[in-house]
Amino acid sequence: MIVNNEPIAKTEMLIRKPVTEVFEAFVDPAITTQFWFTKSSGRLEAGQQVEWTWEMYNVSALVDVKVIEQNKRILIEWPGYNTPNTVEWIFTPHADNTTFVSITNAGFTGDGDAIVQQALDSMGGFTLVLAGAKALLEHNVRLNLVLDRFPSDEPTKPCARVTRRFNATPERVFDAWLDPSKINGFLFGPNLRDEEVVDIAVDARVGGAFSFVVRRQGQQIDHIGEYLEITRPRRLAFTWGVAQDESRSQVLIEIRPFEQGCELTLTHELDPAWADYTDRAAESWAKMLDALVKLLDA
Repeated sequence: MIVNNEPIAKTEMLIRKPVTEVFEAFVDPAITTQFWFTKSSGRLEAGQQVEWTWEMYNVSALVDVKVIEQNKRILIEWPGYNTPNTVEWIFTPHADNTTFVSITNAGFTGDGDAIVQQALDSMGGFTLVLAGAKALLEHNVRLNLVLDRFPSDEPTKPCARVTRRFNATPERVFDAWLDPSKINGFLFGPNLRDEEVVDIAVDARVGGAFSFVVRRQGQQIDHIGEYLEITRPRRLAFTWGVAQDESRSQVLIEIRPFEQGCELTLTHELDPAWADYTDRAAESWAKMLDALVKLLDA
């Protein structure tokens, strides 16, 4: 195929949220990881390089941030298909507090057929990204579009997911999870269930361990885990289990700032063998988050 004009991939969509919220969703990985990639080394800042990871596909990309125009434009350069190419976001606010987002991917290389295919694949991919962002921002729903685009034959791990709004700042909410004096007020203790807190030990660093020992119905239970990610005040990830059982699950906490307060989403990924306990786990975490709301409002 002979291509006279270099193809670009362009996709656009209206998101019914103010431009400040929509723009933030693409620069703050605590939000972006809820609809696009699953892990990021940091927030988008002009002149910086970040790494985005799609853990379900075992794929990572180094991203050079070229331009950040607050609430207007983002320009990055990333590996693309064969050679580096650019992706540009344009954010256009409308009078009714909605935002029109345009994404353009350019710089494809290869023969005519390859360039056209790259452009088509890119357009399809970024359409999923915008649709995922729209669902999250407008309805607080995760569609898992990027994950489900290329499903694995391996069984999907069951997840318990709970979201709560806080009047407190993201920093206060985040810090409570690493503060022993707060932990015994919302994760464990008589405020939640009939139990006594015996000991709370926290080594708040990546690779550090925690131990939450309680006495419940005459039995001593040690809840243990290891911190996998500590990105204050946006993301906290850790393993979760009890010392008496070798099985471990994983918990991810994502905090999204608002003009007043913040929103926390907790995702507990369980082993498939514990799928029947997903609803029970969600109910338990919901009680803990409700206790945290009261604790920080006091």
